[in-house]
Amino acid sequence: MGKVTFKMFRGTWSSWASLFREAADFANSLAEGQLISISHSADHQDGVVTVWYRLRGAQKEQ
Repeated sequence: MGKVTFKMFRGTWSSWASLFREAADFANSLAEGQLISISHSADHQDGVVTVWYRLRGAQKEQ
């Protein structure tokens, strides 16, 4: 199994729909079996969506 890593999508000016769309587009670009989960959090107007995934072979973090 590969190393666990993540990619964050964050924006105080982005809508939740926009943040989730960006995260979903990234998750869809991963190879089958790489995606672990997608999480989200909010603090006032600051939203964060995080895609957790496994690196494969010599793949670099994005």
